[in-house]
Amino acid sequence: MSVCRSLTALFLTVYLSACETPVQMLELPQLTFGHLPILSINVAKVDTLDNYRSPGKVPNIEHMLPTSPVIGLERWAGDRLKAVGKAGTLRLIINDASAIETPLKKDTSLRGTFTKQQSQRYDFSIRASLVVVDAGGRVAATAVAAVRRSVSVAEDVTLNERKKIWFEAVEKLLVDYDREMEKNVRRYLVDWLH
Repeated sequence: MSVCRSLTALFLTVYLSACETPVQMLELPQLTFGHLPILSINVAKVDTLDNYRSPGKVPNIEHMLPTSPVIGLERWAGDRLKAVGKAGTLRLIINDASAIETPLKKDTSLRGTFTKQQSQRYDFSIRASLVVVDAGGRVAATAVAAVRRSVSVAEDVTLNERKKIWFEAVEKLLVDYDREMEKNVRRYLVDWLH
């Protein structure tokens, strides 16, 4: 009798585990700016100074994003900026690269029970400067760009859908930053453009 029970239990375990559908992890492309023209700057090198320190816990969610704003800014600098001079440094200084989650208040009425509601809002923000530092270590010119984006998600969104929404929000944020910063580079760093 116990052999029969053991075989039945084994059969059920194998059968039930075979019925599980594995969750497909969403594969997202890498954010790049290589398709855009290079901004050649008359300096000897380009470097990055990340002054933004994420707390690494909710409500900040930078650590959960497929591509964080900081990583996106570093890729942007690597793809768009090129040092073509003999002296000086162009420094990308990151002061804000945050992503904040805010729970949204739900309608708890009967009507709200039958309505798909928005459950969280995500606020993304970038504020970063490009600073030309001459060979003597003095700041010669500065261009600043600051951009923000917000998006909300429905209460029934899946993890994969949420990650895709985050990815697209950061991508749009970086496109906004790129536009704003290129405009400011052409205005404030024009003497160093090559």
